[in-house]
Amino acid sequence: MGNFSRDTFKLTNIMHQLITGELVSNPAHYVGIRLQQGVPVLDADWNELEDIRRTELLAMIRYFIGSGVPAGNQGFQILTTSGQNNFSVAAGIVMVDGLLVINENITTYQTQSGVAGLPTLTTPVADRTDMVYLDTWEEEVTGSDGGDPRLIDNRIGIETAVRVKREWVVRVRENANDLSSIVRENGHSYLPLARLKRRAAVAGITSDMIIDLRKTGITLAEHLKVPLFVQMGLEMLDVTRFVAMLTGLRTSLFARLRQAQLPHQTASVQDENVLLIALQEVMNRAHIGEVQTASRNMDNQDALQFMSRLYDVQNDFLDVLESIGNVASDTAIQDFIIQYRNYLDGSAADFIKGLKIAMDNQDLLAAVIAQEELNGFLSAPVTNLPEGTVNVFYNSVIPFEALAAGSAYAFTFEVESQVTSPLGSEEFSIQTASAASWTLSVSQNSVTLTNLGGKTSITVTVTPNAAETQAILTVTAIAARNPLVRSPQPGITLQIGVEPPVGTFFFYADTRLNTQGQLEIRQNHLTRTTGRDILFKIKNDNVSEIRTYGISHYISPSVADTTGWSPLQASPATQNVQVNPNMTTDYFARVDGPKPPASAPPIGTTGEIVSTATLVEINGSPVVGGAAVEIRVNFIVIA
Repeated sequence: MGNFSRDTFKLTNIMHQLITGELVSNPAHYVGIRLQQGVPVLDADWNELEDIRRTELLAMIRYFIGSGVPAGNQGFQILTTSGQNNFSVAAGIVMVDGLLVINENITTYQTQSGVAGLPTLTTPVADRTDMVYLDTWEEEVTGSDGGDPRLIDNRIGIETAVRVKREWVVRVRENANDLSSIVRENGHSYLPLARLKRRAAVAGITSDMIIDLRKTGITLAEHLKVPLFVQMGLEMLDVTRFVAMLTGLRTSLFARLRQAQLPHQTASVQDENVLLIALQEVMNRAHIGEVQTASRNMDNQDALQFMSRLYDVQNDFLDVLESIGNVASDTAIQDFIIQYRNYLDGSAADFIKGLKIAMDNQDLLAAVIAQEELNGFLSAPVTNLPEGTVNVFYNSVIPFEALAAGSAYAFTFEVESQVTSPLGSEEFSIQTASAASWTLSVSQNSVTLTNLGGKTSITVTVTPNAAETQAILTVTAIAARNPLVRSPQPGITLQIGVEPPVGTFFFYADTRLNTQGQLEIRQNHLTRTTGRDILFKIKNDNVSEIRTYGISHYISPSVADTTGWSPLQASPATQNVQVNPNMTTDYFARVDGPKPPASAPPIGTTGEIVSTATLVEINGSPVVGGAAVEIRVNFIVIA
C-alpha cells in the first residue's frame, strides 16, 4: 500500500458509493479539483483528481456501454487447443464493468500469466457444464520491494509516486451454468466468457463444446444494440441467417396456401377464417422478427425469447388445424400435423431434434437450425427455398512454397452451385475459418450463382502466425435463403515450413462432416442390403480432353473383427470413370457393415473411408504415372 495522507475521494464523493457500493457519509457530487496559488499541494488532492476523472469514465462505460468485445476484435474468445483439459484464450481486448482488460498474446488456461494457484481442470465423469470467466482486479505497484525498479528515477534514487496495475486471470467454475456460485472478492470484477458442454470421459475440449458468452461488437459507432451473433465451431448464426430463417418460414407457408398444398378441411366459412387467422399469426410473427432483426434491434436474449414465441404460435396454429381443420379425419391432414409437430417437439424415430429441446436448453443456434429444418419440410412440396448442393473446390495457391509466418498466400477456390429453386440464381455467403492467430481475408463475402451449374472463383488470402504452426483452412459456401444448403468439403491442412497441398481434381462431396471432422453414418444404412453410398466428385478442368480416372475405395473400421465390413483394404472396390472436357462427374463409393443376423456395427464405431483417383487415360490413350489423389474421410456410426 502506498504512503498516502488520506483518501478524500472515498471520504466525500457520491461516485465512490455508486461504483463500489460502499456508503459515503453525506456524499458530495464533486466533479473536479481546482489548484490555488500560494497553498500546499497535497497528495490527497492530486489523487482525488485522478479518481474523479477515472471513475467518471469508468461509470460512463459501465452503465452506458457495458461489458464486452468491440467490433473486429477476438478479445478473450475461448478456443480449442491441443492437450487435455485445456483451452486457448484469444489475444485482444474486452471491457469488464468499465475496465479495459488487455491480453497481448494468445495463451491457454494452463499457461496464462498468473496460472499459479489455479486448479487443474478435471475430466468429467458424466456430462457436465462448466463456466469460463474472466476475473480482473487492480493492485498498487511500487519501485521497490519486488515491484518494478523502472519506476525509480536513478538520478533521484528514491521512490516517488506508485502505480496502479490491472491484473486478470481466466478461471473455470466446474459444474456451473452461471456465476451465481462463485466467491466474489471486493475490488474484483467478473465477466462470463464461455460455457463448456463437457462430455463424459472426454478429456479434450472441442469446438462444439464451447458456447461463446461474450457480448461482441459493442462499438457505439456501429449500433446502439448489439446484434445477435452465436458461433460454435464452424457453425455461425448472425443477423443475415436469422432473417433468412424467418423469411423462409413465412414464404413457405404462403406458398403452400397459394398452391393449395396446405392440407386442411373446415366445416364452415367461419372456421376457415379462424384457421387462416391462426396461420396469419405465424406469418406476421415471422415478419415482425425479420424487421426487428434487420434493423439491428434484436440481440441474443431477444432472439431466444422471440424463438420461444414463434414456437408457441406454430403450436397454436396446429391446435386450430387439429380442432377445426380436419373435420373428415383425413389421413393426409393428420400426417401433416404429426410431421409438423415432430419438427417442433422432436422425434427420435425420425432423427429430428426439434425446436422445443433447443429452447429448453436455451440454445439459440440449435433453435434456428431446428426451425430451418422445419422450413425445409414446409418448402418441399412447393420448392420455395433452394434445395440441392453447393461445392467449394480448392484449385491453387500463389506463391507455391513452404509457408512462412508473416507472409501472405492467395488460395483460389471454385464455388459451384447445384441447387434448384423458383429463382434462376441463388446467393451464397462465403464463410472462412482457420487458426485463431492466422489472418484471413476473402475476395468476396458472397457470390450469386446460376442454378444447376453456375460457378465462380474466390480468393482467400492467408497470413500465417508463428503463435500457431498448423491450421486447417476451411471455406464454406452457404445458401443465403436456406443455410441448410452448404458445401460439405473439409478444410485443407496448412503448416508453417511445409508446402501447402496442390490443387486437385478429386473431392469429397457427401453430407458435411460434424464438428469433430467425421462423416456420421447411420447404423441402419450400413446394415441394409444397399449399404451406404459416399459421394465424391471428379473434375476435369481441361477444355478439350476426355479423361478417364481409375477410382478405388475401401473402408477401415477401428474394430478388431472386420468380418462383414466391405470393401476392405485387402480387396478395394475399383471402377474407371470417364469425365468429359470441363465437366464434373459423381462417383459413389459404397460401403457396407455386418448384416443381420450378425451383430450390427456398434454405435460410436469410428474409422476411415479411403478413396483414390488416378488419371489413366486421355482421349482413350493410356497414361503412365498419371496424377493421383487420395482422400481419407473419418467416420462415426450413429443411431
